Amino acid sequence: MGRPSPEDVFTNTLTSLDNLTHNTVSLTHSDLNNKAEQCDRRDAEGRFISDQLNKPFVDKLDVLTDELSLRLNALGAQARAQSRLDVDTMKQLISDLCKVHYISVSVLEVLLDRKPQSLRQTI
Repeated sequence: MGRPSPEDVFTNTLTSLDNLTHNTVSLTHSDLNNKAEQCDRRDAEGRFISDQLNKPFVDKLDVLTDELSLRLNALGAQARAQSRLDVDTMKQLISDLCKVHYISVSVLEVLLDRKPQSLRQTI
């Protein structure tokens, strides 16, 4: 076998966009559709809802109800009060926070007053 030509390797990039099977105009799941869909998909407490996840997702604190914010802040209070916690205690706190929903690392950072890199590496 000989070496492939650029046309063989880069067939889609060398053709015009009009000829592509999946150009951005004809995509069923375009970025605009997904963004509009995602913005509207929050539960009554402000958590993000997705068909891809089996639990709600806390991705932002500023969209949550006051009640949920207070509960999450209460659960993270021990970590915020103590600059050093043993790994098992921190794991238990995160487990308690994530029992009924997923929480992004950026939200955990605020709730626990820890750096995201520290949370990723240690926990």
